[in-house]
Formats: sequence, C-alpha cells, structure tokens
Amino acid sequence: MDALQSKAAFDQAEQHFRNNEFDAALQILNQLNRAFPGNKDVLYPMAQCMANSNRPDDARKTCDFLVQRFDHPGAKKLLTQLQSPPNLLADLGLGNLDSGPSFGAGLKNAPLESAGRFEEATPYLLSVGIFIGAYVQYFLVMSQFDTESYLEELVESIRNPVVPTSDLTPLFRLILSGFVFNYTIGCFVSYFALKTVSTLLHDDFADDMKDVALYTLFCLLLVFIPVLGWIAAIVIVRNHYELSGRKTVLLVIVWFVYKGVSTFLLELPLGLAA
Repeated sequence: MDALQSKAAFDQAEQHFRNNEFDAALQILNQLNRAFPGNKDVLYPMAQCMANSNRPDDARKTCDFLVQRFDHPGAKKLLTQLQSPPNLLADLGLGNLDSGPSFGAGLKNAPLESAGRFEEATPYLLSVGIFIGAYVQYFLVMSQFDTESYLEELVESIRNPVVPTSDLTPLFRLILSGFVFNYTIGCFVSYFALKTVSTLLHDDFADDMKDVALYTLFCLLLVFIPVLGWIAAIVIVRNHYELSGRKTVLLVIVWFVYKGVSTFLLELPLGLAA
C-alpha cells in the first residue's frame, strides 16, 4: 500500500467515523495497521473507534501503548474518559468519546510510515529464538541419554531390590527438557491452529502469542489428568475463544494434525543421530 492508497483508505475510514460507522472505520484502520504497524496516526483513530464501538478494554490497551511509546496527548485524554464511571460514559454518549477533529491529524501533514523493520520483527525473532533454544536443549539432552540402558537398569533394580538404582538426575533432566520442548511446540501449534480456524482474539502477533502461551500452559497441565483433563482443556479453550461446536471439533483436528507433523519432523534428527 503506497502513500496515495493509504491516504485514500484513511479518508474513507474518517468518513465512516464521522457517520458514526465505527466498525466500518475500524475495519479499514486494521488494514492500515497491518500495512504500517506501530504508527500512532493509525493506532489513535483505532482507539477512538474501539471506544465508540463498545470495546473499552481494547481501546485502553491501545491508548496505554500510545502513551508509553509516544506520550500521545489524545490517547491520554481518551484514556481519562475511558476510566470515568460507567454512568458518566453513558451520559457522554458513544459518539462523544473523543470523536473530534483530532482523528488522524498527523496524516494531514505527512504520509504514513511503519515502525522500524527490526522493531516490527522483534516479536517474531524472539519467538523463533525461544523455539530454537528449546529444541537445541532437548536435542542435546536426548542425544546424551541412553534410554535403552537406563530402562534396563531401572527394570532390573525393580525386580531385584538389592541392585542399586542409578542416579535419577538424568531422568529428571530429560523430563524437564521434554516438558519445555513440548510446551514450546504446543504454543506454536496452538497459535497456527487457532489462526487456521480464524479464532485469534487480537490483531497482533505478540498479544496473541502471550494469550496462547498462557492457555497452552494451563491446558498442558490439565492433560496430565486422564480423560477429564482433556475434556476440561477443550471446554476452557472453547469458552475463552468463543468457539461453536463445529469450530471446536475443527480446531481439535487441526491441532492434532499440526502437532503430529511438527513432532515427527522435529524428532527425525534425533532418530538419525541415534
């Protein structure tokens, strides 16, 4: 999207905003935000639209970012309005939540510019780094662990208590390493599965990954409970992401397919190394 296209799109969003068509304006602004991420002249109108379309939590998050990053005066004002008592907001009316001429004023003087490439890529680079780190440590632990010999020794010690049991430290290290590895895979698998069925809650990779990471950890702990744990995990995910029954089934199928394929591909080097 070039400067002329972005200006035309923004003018269209502003017209929707003036007509109190906040959802339509927000849809266009979301497209602009994807093309020019981190731009205050897009984020602030987005916050205005969110505030006026009964999405105060999203508006607050956007305003918080604008205040912290740019010390944005309009975001400060809007944040103050959003923190007012509910009855006061009702008296103000939806269309009066900072819907004045400040809508995207920065675009009148300069074309849109996206955030720096490195800054934009930071969440992705960080996620890839975490994944590589988890995989490398798991690979190293697995390659140094002689599973067959350890199991034989463990079985022998159970059959014959006189035989001393070997040090359990390598086993605990393997369990911990495996948990971290599977949790990391689970986060990425869950993210892409949710993205496939279009049920992610945010329009931001970092926010979505934080949300997915939290619920993946919770569900991973639940699945240690046979049957009931799996059912509880599915119910929690369904309620959190507001999934229909059909989408829930589709999500579970997609998740297991992605998990199976990714596990096979990642375990393949371990088999070759052995």
